[in-house]
Amino acid sequence: MNLEDEFRKIFEDQRAFNLLFREPPESPAKMAEQARDFVVYTESELHELLRTLPWKKHRRMPYRTNRPHMEEEGADIFKCVLSLLQIIGIDTPEKLVEIYWRKTLVVRQRYQEEWMLKLDGPCVVVDIDNVLCNYILGMGSWMMRQPTLPAGALERIQGLVVDGEFLNARSVGITEEQWQNYKHEFRTQSMKRTLPVFPDAMPFLHWVRGLGYRIVLLTSRPIDQYPNIFTDTLVWLNNNRLPFDFIWWATEKAERVLQIEGLRDQIVFAVDDDRKFIDQFKKAGIPSFWLRRRATQFGHFEDDIVYEAKDLFEVMEKGDEADGIRRRRTSTTVKVDEGHQ
Repeated sequence: MNLEDEFRKIFEDQRAFNLLFREPPESPAKMAEQARDFVVYTESELHELLRTLPWKKHRRMPYRTNRPHMEEEGADIFKCVLSLLQIIGIDTPEKLVEIYWRKTLVVRQRYQEEWMLKLDGPCVVVDIDNVLCNYILGMGSWMMRQPTLPAGALERIQGLVVDGEFLNARSVGITEEQWQNYKHEFRTQSMKRTLPVFPDAMPFLHWVRGLGYRIVLLTSRPIDQYPNIFTDTLVWLNNNRLPFDFIWWATEKAERVLQIEGLRDQIVFAVDDDRKFIDQFKKAGIPSFWLRRRATQFGHFEDDIVYEAKDLFEVMEKGDEADGIRRRRTSTTVKVDEGHQ
């Protein structure tokens, strides 16, 4: 028996059967209606399976195993789930296998972070967009391929990409509604899996690993609104073989770090391209690098806790200086704690 061929026949058979009494959904509303029906059907079949087992702990009843009955109910569950998958567009074995392995990346990463890995030593906190990946180039290139792009926007995007300037509604010259629509399409078409990697990203991450530090990726990507971005991000990291240990999500990055007791003093430094987050790290007393890849003029900070760098190679050159601040800060903290004992 060729299992691959048999699995394909199962997909085709279930699709053909469903077409006998319902057409494929032609709108989101129809998809929701059919999905609701099959969720209810699946729940019903799950209870049918449960009734073939002695599951009531408070009852002592005669029970004789009827395995053929159990297997039949299991098959009903599988058929309902398969129908539900086809309704939402997972309509081929290849697509199911692809989605399965993508989801496995997410499950294993969460398991490692929650059960296997411990932040019990020095670590470096690193942003993703415009630090490891060239988001401006990736998003801009995708937008320039969109047939709905208004007149004049193409030239503006080309200039922004060349200069490495941020893309937004104002800089592109479109309405905020149009900009949000483009961002939605970009986020839901798995385009974050295809973002280009900066050439200094891999050497930098290996340099951090070589020093024995944990790598914490801390991004403000909106996974609360787009849970698929978690998967897309992990696929991008995996496809590009970029090493890391933890991946966290936050709109207030320093606050996320401070939630973990003792972590602040373990951070050698943070790297981010957004001044908002650099200010947050500075306020929290965390050494940080403000990465400004295309900037011609640099800002000014009143103390030496924030550094500016044009690329990650420069961060590597100045990393020891930031680690010195961490060590002095940790030493001071220990002395203060000892004084209270």
